[in-house]
Parts: sequence; structure tokens; C-alpha cells
Amino acid sequence: MNCLLLTSWPTHKFYFSETLIEWKDPSTLQVTIKVFADDLENATQANQPDYRQGHLDSLYSSYIQLHFQIIDNNEAPIQLEFIGHEKDGEFIYLYLENNHFDKKDVLVQNTILTELFSNQKNLVNYRCDGVTKSIYFFKDSQPQPLQWP
Repeated sequence: MNCLLLTSWPTHKFYFSETLIEWKDPSTLQVTIKVFADDLENATQANQPDYRQGHLDSLYSSYIQLHFQIIDNNEAPIQLEFIGHEKDGEFIYLYLENNHFDKKDVLVQNTILTELFSNQKNLVNYRCDGVTKSIYFFKDSQPQPLQWP
């Protein structure tokens, strides 16, 4: 007698984003944020059928301004220009830039998706001259220093 047993395993959902902050000589700071598309779409309500590319850029830019900051020594946010986004499979990549950045130690705050998921983990890698360092942010993380390698 043959018996077929079907089981249903719950899918494991990771709540994770990855950011790369890269200093380019002499004064450019480039930021790339990689996040699960469905999570970002839920957070920004971009999953509505009437949103077009321009609307999405505006939604994503506003969201990132609220949830990702680089802060100078005077506690002022460093202005990051939202360059755009692209969707690749299950991920969205967000691109930001500042072309007037003096390489200095700053604070970083990353609360992306922590308002939705208590177990959200946000990795921030920062790179200078080919050397990369990393810091993690969780739901209640405070701004952390970014000290260039």
C-alpha cells in the first residue's frame, strides 16, 4: 500500500534590510538600500494599483526621509537626494546621494520597517577606500556612530 503524506510547513519570513553607504573621493556619499518589495510596498501603501513610477519615487523618498538619516556633529540631518528606485525580483533598491559630503564621523539612524515588524533587522555597511565596516539596527536602536575606516 502506498501512502502519500502531505504536510504544510509554514514559510519563514525574514524582516531584513541592507544598506550600503559608500564615500567616494573627494566629496560624494552614495547610499543604496535593499529591502523586500512587499514590505516596503505595505509600509508606503505603494501596493495600490493606481501608483505610477513617479508616484512611487515620491512615496519611497518620503518614507526614507522619515526612517533613514545620516546626522552631522551639529545634530542636523545631512541632505540626501533621492535618485530613484528599481525593483528586482522580490527586492527594491533605493538610491540616494550627497555630492557635498566632507568625510567626517557622523551618526546613522535606520528605522526602516520597524514600525511594522518588531523583529526587523537593518544592516548598514559603510565603505571607504575598499574597507567595509558594519552596524546593525533593531526596533529600538538609537543613532549609532559611523566612523570611517
